[in-house]
Amino acid sequence: MKSFLRKLRQGIVGQNSFQRYLLYAIGEIILVVIGILIALQVNNWNQNHNDKQKEIEILLGVKQDLKNLIERLELWANYNKTGEELTRKVLSFDRTNANKKTMDSLFTSLIYVNVFDKGGGFLETLINDGKFELIRDESIRKQLSRWPDMLEDIHTNDLSVRGFVWHEMIPFLSEFGIPEFYCENSQIYCFKDEPISDAYLNLLDNKQFKALFRNRKTGFEAIANDHEQKANEAKKTLNLIETYLKNVEPKT
Repeated sequence: MKSFLRKLRQGIVGQNSFQRYLLYAIGEIILVVIGILIALQVNNWNQNHNDKQKEIEILLGVKQDLKNLIERLELWANYNKTGEELTRKVLSFDRTNANKKTMDSLFTSLIYVNVFDKGGGFLETLINDGKFELIRDESIRKQLSRWPDMLEDIHTNDLSVRGFVWHEMIPFLSEFGIPEFYCENSQIYCFKDEPISDAYLNLLDNKQFKALFRNRKTGFEAIANDHEQKANEAKKTLNLIETYLKNVEPKT
């Protein structure tokens, strides 16, 4: 092509025809512009292809993160439901059915508080790096943008419950010397099956004891509901991503 254009230009110049030379120059410019447009189109195609691959990679990572998140939320929702049942059992104790070993075991379970870990994972990296623009689906971007606040809510609620247990329940029980541990070797918790003492019986008659454990029961219930709701939200987000990926992932 270049050889042809060079010969054509030499022929026109040799003929000393300005009009023909002008037409040739315009034609050459048009060919250059077409070449540039084709190059830009190819570059845009490559960029779009790369962006699409990055988008798929990001969404696959977020998809796995959401599965892990759902598993953790459901696990701790069940833990808090169990805690609610155990608290109800404590509140049903009276002087006729109280058992020291059982009470020690229950108290130990009820003063343990899980605080949800909100950090880490592909989702946090996506948010911090500002890669939302690579996700073309607006509904997915909208759902993902809500998660930092939702994770912060879970973490804050758990911290609130832990504060109540640490600053209200544990000091109160400590005044009665409860729970009592008899541990040997490397065991963490171990309790003796022995007659219940007056300290335990007096505890059962204490109005503050009843109030604290009613609040603990309410806390278990609230946190279990919160974790379940967030798990359902995570499932909605996961469903959006899985549906979208079915349409954009390469067919095998």
